[in-house]
Amino acid sequence: MRAIGYYADFVVFPVVLFGLIVVAHWYGGAIHLGEAASAICGGIVIWTFIEYAVHRFVLHNGLFFSQDHQAHHAEPKALIGTPTWLTLLIMIFCVYLPVIYVSRSGLGLMFGFGVTLGYLVYSFAHYSLHHWNFPDRGYFYRWKRLHALHHFTGADGNFGVTTSLWDHVFGTALSKKRGGVLRNS
Repeated sequence: MRAIGYYADFVVFPVVLFGLIVVAHWYGGAIHLGEAASAICGGIVIWTFIEYAVHRFVLHNGLFFSQDHQAHHAEPKALIGTPTWLTLLIMIFCVYLPVIYVSRSGLGLMFGFGVTLGYLVYSFAHYSLHHWNFPDRGYFYRWKRLHALHHFTGADGNFGVTTSLWDHVFGTALSKKRGGVLRNS
């Protein structure tokens, strides 16, 4: 993937987020701030589950993009990712249109905003974990270390990037214990 394609998410999806707010206001009228915040938070939580499920059941089980994902594991700093146009189409047809159809309100779009924000945070976090150096023993160092266990141990686990919540729920959380033994936590 060329650099412009790899980094396009960081330009396109902030514009999409702004567009979702505009369309939600135009389409749904005035939205109560508390309801909007709840819808956005719900979208973020759902995103974290989608992130976990796609990573575990699609990318690690021979479906669709598993060869690209294997290449990412072999060379984590390479610019390998899903094209922005494809991610945007998936968001439109699997998130935005269904929530507009079901909710018939701007709140549905705020839910879509939360899913999209979660995706953007994931993209940024995943990029950072592979390309930035963090001081030893800090929060981000520990976060990077947990992701490295996913990449370099050969064990199936730590599929969540933005959160380990679903790894803990489904028993796939990995941690390095004393003596170098890899264990589910």
